[in-house]
Formats: sequence, structure tokens, C-alpha cells
Amino acid sequence: MTDTVAAPAMPPVTLTHRLAIFAVLLLAFALCQFLRSSLAVVAPEMVRELGLAPRELGFMTSIFFVAMAMMQIPAGMMFDRFGVRPITGTALVAAVAGGIIFSTGDHLWQFMLGQFLFGIGMSPLFMGSIMVVARWWGAAKFATLSATMMAISYVGNIGATMPLAHAIEWIGWRYSMLAPSIVLAVATMLFFLVVRDAPPGHPWWQERRKESVREIFAGVLEALRHPVMPGLLAAAFIGYSAGYAIRGLWVGPYMLDVFGLDAIARGDILFVSAIMGMIGLFISGQLAGRFNPRPVVIGFASICGISLAAMALVGDPGMTLFLIAFLAFSLVANFFPAVMGHGQATFPERLRGRSLTLINFSVFVGVGITQLVTGFLIDAFPADAQGAHPEEAYRAMFAYLAVMMAVGIAIYAVFAKFVRPT
Repeated sequence: MTDTVAAPAMPPVTLTHRLAIFAVLLLAFALCQFLRSSLAVVAPEMVRELGLAPRELGFMTSIFFVAMAMMQIPAGMMFDRFGVRPITGTALVAAVAGGIIFSTGDHLWQFMLGQFLFGIGMSPLFMGSIMVVARWWGAAKFATLSATMMAISYVGNIGATMPLAHAIEWIGWRYSMLAPSIVLAVATMLFFLVVRDAPPGHPWWQERRKESVREIFAGVLEALRHPVMPGLLAAAFIGYSAGYAIRGLWVGPYMLDVFGLDAIARGDILFVSAIMGMIGLFISGQLAGRFNPRPVVIGFASICGISLAAMALVGDPGMTLFLIAFLAFSLVANFFPAVMGHGQATFPERLRGRSLTLINFSVFVGVGITQLVTGFLIDAFPADAQGAHPEEAYRAMFAYLAVMMAVGIAIYAVFAKFVRPT
């Protein structure tokens, strides 16, 4: 028989305490968003300095998401067993080390090691953060809060566009990556000082049990066997991978190779894209929190697929057509809060960590696979003497992503029924 874990003595809950927790989580998450979104601007500079090929860029970015995927299920188990604070705080130390190694490296293996450590370190941050925030602010606000956190933290993605491009022009890409890694170290110390898993009297303290190893794994299997899970996994697979493949990496080289845009112009467009993404995040979370998340997921994902299909099918697009399709995609690609809201409403508190991290696991599997496939697709088309790949290479990549979106939507629509929680 297992025993419940007693809540430690804590001072009464105040709004200041809640806001402090939210602020620290937000700071750490925004910094991680910046560091993992910076390659779209940094990649061309790394190619020029180090001669990296698209295939190597694909490997380098995919290893980050492989590491993230590896840690999702173990993190969920440890969340339910030990809590968010000790697991996430310790992991952030690895994220700091990864950021420093990446920004100071000279060889591909160092960049890959930095990305791997950063992936390990960031892996529990988002899931842990929204679990903590939901406990301190109320589970009924889960979708709205997770979308709000993602939307505000998108300042990190915005910082990894035009501001990063200007920083690279000023101090170079290495120092532009090293500085936020150092600030992340400060955020990690604040995390240990401020964040607590749940307020006094929260059901988590009563329902959390010292499960045996067998019970921990049984909980994972219980979540996996749920009839809604295949649909949620499919939606999660497509819910971030297409957006990251486009905005996080390939749209930078695409704008350079197809339109010949310099770093500042690319950064300006990515800046607008990030603003659109922030708006889309907030809208998807608000709609999912107030209404049924299912049509939000299907509607947003369908528009994503249509935008990708347009970029794949239209040859030699002008700048206007590209901007319309790309910015429409940027607005609706961030429907992940609706997927997580669906998952939150489906599983009980005792399985919350394991179920949500299983869903998040599918996100990073999707990104890892997508980065590898798109890298190989683009590399299959020979580059010219200046290293630029033809437009057809990117159209093939857009077509792959459009098909992936269509398949994911279909699986979600079939399996992921939604029952409004009481």
C-alpha cells in the first residue's frame, strides 16, 4: 500500500506569490523559446562561417528534439512521483550548459552536444510550468493559462527574429547566443528560490502518492490505452513540427535562396511572423478554454495545411503571395494549447503528468522526424555554386508538410472525441 505525500509548511497564498511564480516560469520559458527559435536567423551565418550543409543543419536541430522526446515520458513519471520543481529545476542546469557549449563551439559535434543538452534541459519546462500554473490558478483555466504563457513567452521567438539579426550584425552570432544562456542561468536560480508545485491544500498534495515503479509504469500504460490518445498524439505530432520546420529553420534559408533577402530583411519578416504566432496562440487558447477545443484544432490545422499546399503548388511565387501564405500559416500554426486543453480535460490529476508529457512526447517525435525528412528533401536538390538550393527543393518540403498535416487532422478527427469535463 502506498502513502500520500504530506504538503510542506508554506505561507498563505497571495497574489504576489502567484505572480512571482508565473513571472519566473515565464522568464525561463521565454529564454528557451529564444534559444531554440534562433536557428532560422543564425543558420545562414553558421553556414557562411563553418560551411555546414542543410543535412547537417537538419541533424543539428533534430537532435534537440530527439533529446526533448527522450525525456518526455520519464519527466511525466517523475512529475507525478517527485513533483515539478526538483525535476524541472535540475534539468534547467543542463539547458544552461547546452547553450554555453553551442555558442562557443567550433565543430559539428559540439553544436550537436549543445543542442542535445539544451533539449534535455528544456524537456520538462513547458509541461511542468503549465501544470504548476494550473494548480496555482485553477485547472478550469488550463487552456487559457497555457495559451497565455505561450503567447507572452513568444517574446522569445520575437527576439529571435529582427532583434537577433541586428545583434548578429553588432556582436556576432556567438555572443548573441551566449548572452541569453547566461540570463537563463539566473532564471534557473530564481526557479529554485520561488517556484513551488502547488499551493497549500491543493488536491495534488492529497492525491499524490508514493507509487511503486510498477504503478508508475502502469499509469503510463493506462494513459496510452485511453481511446482518445491516438487522436491527441496525432494532433500533437503535427501541432508544432510544421511550424518549427518553417519558422524555426527553413524559412530563413528559403528567403535567402529564393528571394535573395539579407539577414535584416529576413529578420523583419520573421518578426512579423512571430507577432502573428503570438496572436494565434492567444486566440487558440481562448477559444479552446471557452468552447470545445476539437473544432479549434481541426480548423487551425486545416488552414495550416491549405497554406502549405499553396506554397508547394505555386511555382515562382512573388513576394506578395509568399507573405500572404506564410503569415496566414504563422497565425494558425500555434494550436497546440487547444490540443493540451483537450488532454487536460480527458485525464485525472493522478495521471496528469504522464498523460500530458505523452502528448508532448509526440510533439518532439514529430519535430525530430520532420527536421530530418525536410533536411534530406532539400539536400536531394543540388545547390548552385553559391550554395543556394532551387525553389523546387523548398516546394517539395512544403508538399511533405501539407500531406503530413492532412493525415494528422484525419486521425485526430476519427479518434479524439471531446467530452466537456464536469
